Amino acid sequence: MADKSRRRKGKKSVLAVAIFAFIILSVSFFRALQVNDLAARTITSAETENALVDGNFSATLQEVGQYRNRYGGPVDLVVQDELAFVACNPGELLIFNVSDPATPTLLSSFNEERPVSFRNPWDSNYAPWVEVSGTIAVLADGYNGLLFIDIAEPTRPVLLSKFPGEILYFSIRGTFAYVVDDGTARYSKGNVFRIIDFSDPRKPFMTGEINRTQIGGFYYEPLISGNYAFSTPGPEVVAIDVSDPYNPVEVASIDIDGGNELAKVGDYLLVGRIVHNSNDLLKVVDISNPLAPELVAVYETTASTINDICVVNQTTAFLADSGKKKVIALNITNVENISLISEYKSPLEFKFEIFSVAAGKNNQSLFCADYHFGLFALDISNLSQLSLIGAFDTNGLAWRLAVEGNYAYLCTRRDWPYYPSKLEIINIANTSAPKLVGSYQYPQDAIMDIVVSEGYAYLAIAKEGLDILDVRDPTNPELVGQYRFEPEVGNFRSLVLDKKYQRIYLAHDWHDLFIIDCSDKTNPQLYWRIAIAEPLFALGDIFLNGEYLYLTSMGSGILAIVDINYATPVNPVALSWLYFPSRVNAIYVRGDVIFLCNDWSELRMIDAKNKSAPLKIARLSNGWGFAQALTVEDNYAYIAQYAGGLRVVDITNPSELTEVAAVRDHYRGLCYDVVYHEGLIFIADGWDGLEIYRLNNHEPKEPSLYVVVFIPITTSFFVVTILLIRENRRKK
Repeated sequence: MADKSRRRKGKKSVLAVAIFAFIILSVSFFRALQVNDLAARTITSAETENALVDGNFSATLQEVGQYRNRYGGPVDLVVQDELAFVACNPGELLIFNVSDPATPTLLSSFNEERPVSFRNPWDSNYAPWVEVSGTIAVLADGYNGLLFIDIAEPTRPVLLSKFPGEILYFSIRGTFAYVVDDGTARYSKGNVFRIIDFSDPRKPFMTGEINRTQIGGFYYEPLISGNYAFSTPGPEVVAIDVSDPYNPVEVASIDIDGGNELAKVGDYLLVGRIVHNSNDLLKVVDISNPLAPELVAVYETTASTINDICVVNQTTAFLADSGKKKVIALNITNVENISLISEYKSPLEFKFEIFSVAAGKNNQSLFCADYHFGLFALDISNLSQLSLIGAFDTNGLAWRLAVEGNYAYLCTRRDWPYYPSKLEIINIANTSAPKLVGSYQYPQDAIMDIVVSEGYAYLAIAKEGLDILDVRDPTNPELVGQYRFEPEVGNFRSLVLDKKYQRIYLAHDWHDLFIIDCSDKTNPQLYWRIAIAEPLFALGDIFLNGEYLYLTSMGSGILAIVDINYATPVNPVALSWLYFPSRVNAIYVRGDVIFLCNDWSELRMIDAKNKSAPLKIARLSNGWGFAQALTVEDNYAYIAQYAGGLRVVDITNPSELTEVAAVRDHYRGLCYDVVYHEGLIFIADGWDGLEIYRLNNHEPKEPSLYVVVFIPITTSFFVVTILLIRENRRKK
């Protein structure tokens, strides 16, 4: 009996432990489904890894159309006779006819689209250098290597081959390329100088190298003179004997305290030296005897960042100064006594950021590759008074997007400064061939956001306020109304339209929220202005849903839910504040659910049935970060995720958010905005422009209640609801 009693007690103990463990597990599981603090659902390591485009997705995004009229930021150029070759960031070669410098004409563009990887990240896809030898253009394309392109027919460049590497700088002479490469050393104290033979441009090969990855010293731009290459791997200028391309050897050096740009004048090198917190220096090195170079002069320029040096007629040197936004002309007739001739600053409403300069045919014009604004031509026939004679704008980033009816409204902006900007109106009736039909220019400001409704476009203008355009005739958009508020600091960032009362809610990052009555499109008037007391709050994005405004801060991870007292919003009430560990970049509200994305790669869902106590119910991280916009339609959230491209998340089951599709088809593009319209997904994709996609091959999951368990506890009943999600496929 005693044994049986002990066994019964043992069984009861085991049962009690099992029940207790089950309660703990149930409570934990229940809490995981009802997350109401910052510690939302824990994501497994597999879910947090970068979800690459060619990853294991259950659906595909089919591209059905694209409109592209933008090319990137020029960083280098070469001019030969009537052609100009411009290397653009990120990763593109443009070929211009510049026979008339006043009207540069784009003949063609070349880019090699490719996926990115850990070794080849998105921000490495740039073309920092271009050189031309006969009918071969050589393009240094970041981690993609050295590209050899046939330009015999300038309107149709053809890639012949590429030499692998992480190309930083290079020069060519004849059929040899003298390359500065990052090298492959894991812990590098320097880089590598290499010589590439491209006598057969379809099969380039390396002949020799000098590897400084272990001994130290980082080479800059190599300059070739006779049998020698000159570079600055550190504080010194070194001479490399390249007479035997299979055995390059450093044969001499002179310490000049460093330099980054080289040019040659007769038997002299001009070495540009950037000096922080002071004017840059131009140092003159005598290389008449390459085995004994000698520093003979130092000239203090008026530049702060010398990016390039162009020598014309052996008498004039032009400096591209991106720091002080100008071109400087120097008299170098006597290189040991350099003097200033003139400086040129843009007369337009923006400032140059010139990375490269090159003289045109007959040395009567100077072409400038400006990172933000494209290709410019200066008249240099009168050196004392340079003048702008022509330009080709490579356009800004596709930034914001709206779609109504058969038209997409695409806004551009610059990296910095924001202006000039442009609205492009694109006919999308034939989605496979979108066509530009109208445009509107903002040369002195930038469009930061757009809403289109019933034939009118409402634009948030960065420095000024609100513009209303009549776009009922899309070929001829017409400005019909403006609201102006021009503070000294900050920008208008975003806007939403209240269609019922014809009011625009306009967000400013310093002066908070403006409510503008637009019932009279020709005379919009300020209805009310709302200041936000939260000291860390800098208003960035806004979303209107019913009688509530959802406001995000561009400087911190804050979300405010505001009751705007819909009919007369003169006394708004902040119902709740939610705080997140990183900035909220994008927001969308559907019903009582808030969707938002932050800097840390996260999509979050928030239950806002109780506006005073919203619950954070789900999150998903894909590792890409920096979401720019999102929209929600049916069972999917569509996220414009900057370098991550377009991402699609199945939101049917908040406890199991799943990324089902993604696309980064054009490596140049940085995805900034997304709109869902009539079964299609439209994105504003940086340098790639407007892209149109269709989601294929996916049926969302449906959650179902599987079982409810009631567990009795000593003094009361503790009710635990366990939801087991069963994946049911929707019937077509």
